[in-house]
Amino acid sequence: MRARSELPPRRHVRRPAQGPARRQRKHAMDDDAVTVVVATILLAGIMLATLVSIRLYYVPVWEQDAEAAHLREVGNQIVSINSDIDRLVSNRSLGAVSNAVSLGRDSSSIFSTSLPTGGELAFNGTDKGFSLASNQITFVTENGTNLAGLNETWVPVSGSSTIDSVAQVQSFRLRVDVIDDPGAKDHNDLSVELTDRSGIFAGNFTVSVVKDSPDFDIIITTHDASGGILISQGPAYHLSNPISPYWVDLMAPEWRFDKVLLAAATPIQVQLVEAGLTGNYAITYLQDTGSGSVLVGGTSGRVVTPYSATQPGGTMRFRSNNAFFLDQEYALENGAVILKQADGAVFKVRPGFTASLSGNQVGLDISLATLTGDSNSHGAEDTAVVYTTPLAHTDFLALAPRFTLNVTTEFPSLWSQAFSDRLAAAGLSSSLGQFTVASGSSWASVTVYGVITAPGSTTNDLTIKYHQAVVQVDL
Repeated sequence: MRARSELPPRRHVRRPAQGPARRQRKHAMDDDAVTVVVATILLAGIMLATLVSIRLYYVPVWEQDAEAAHLREVGNQIVSINSDIDRLVSNRSLGAVSNAVSLGRDSSSIFSTSLPTGGELAFNGTDKGFSLASNQITFVTENGTNLAGLNETWVPVSGSSTIDSVAQVQSFRLRVDVIDDPGAKDHNDLSVELTDRSGIFAGNFTVSVVKDSPDFDIIITTHDASGGILISQGPAYHLSNPISPYWVDLMAPEWRFDKVLLAAATPIQVQLVEAGLTGNYAITYLQDTGSGSVLVGGTSGRVVTPYSATQPGGTMRFRSNNAFFLDQEYALENGAVILKQADGAVFKVRPGFTASLSGNQVGLDISLATLTGDSNSHGAEDTAVVYTTPLAHTDFLALAPRFTLNVTTEFPSLWSQAFSDRLAAAGLSSSLGQFTVASGSSWASVTVYGVITAPGSTTNDLTIKYHQAVVQVDL
């Protein structure tokens, strides 16, 4: 009989003691888990607090800065449009010009909770304009046609006569009293010599009577700045009997003296020298005053008594729609750009109105743009394109005893102050009655009387250089 197999000895596994050490390790593990949870909650709270702080304190500042930067950008774009219009006025250009205006902007940050607001660009073709008036005006040049020199004022040449600060010659004639045999002399002369702004010889014109016994010759010679002969008439007039008087138009193309004048660096000095030929001269010219130019000399032209002209026009405006930065408006009217906000308005580009004073002659330089076209507005797009096309130009140089400019405007106090400042800076005084400025709720007006202040005066002590263009605006 098989004996019962013996079972292997039972292995005894010793269980860990359930004492204080184990309980301590278990409590430490639980504490670590709690620490992680608490740290996570604290970190989330810090992040939330940071995001809230950014949203409440920083995002408004960023948005405000972004809106301010956008307004600066739009302001520069409006000024650029006005600059292009100025070039259309002054250069008599006929080509269309396009400019972009940014109506909207990008969000300032990823933390913004709303889309950035945009502005509105609008054009009203009939709400503005201006008018001109005078008791009497004499147009010297008009749209490129020179009307000067028709009835000159003649000045005797005695020895030597000098005319300084000549910016441009409009008309120039000589009248020799008597042309006859120079007698004992070989020749008699009446000459005009030019000196440029640096005091350097710039050319001359000479009428000479040369002895050619038993008769005599009249010779006209023009020299350029190098002393070279541009024209020498030669003995074209071979005479045996005197002639009286003898006339010469220095601006006539055949003498080429007009080319010498154009080549000289202005302002120039004109010197007339009499050497045996007694005579007179009549000149009409623009005199450089350092702050502008005035017309000097006897003139005639198209006289209008009384004179008035009205030119309707419009205004282009940009209005912002800001949520953080203060709202602003840019207005382009009558050739000026105005920045308007809640606390007032200022010129961003001042009106084209300047003045100068030389002796008793007041010079006014006026440049105006008339905007026309269909009224329209844009606000939904990010960018609007403005097309400007010149339709008509008006230019004139005129003389007047008094002159009035009246503009229709939303900003009468600005225009009135600009008129006063420019005239006062030129040396004119409103207290002496040399000019007056007035304004109403929608207009501003300036009347310049000049040095001779009597309202009924007919003395032409104002010289007016006027440039204006009608410009079509398409949005």
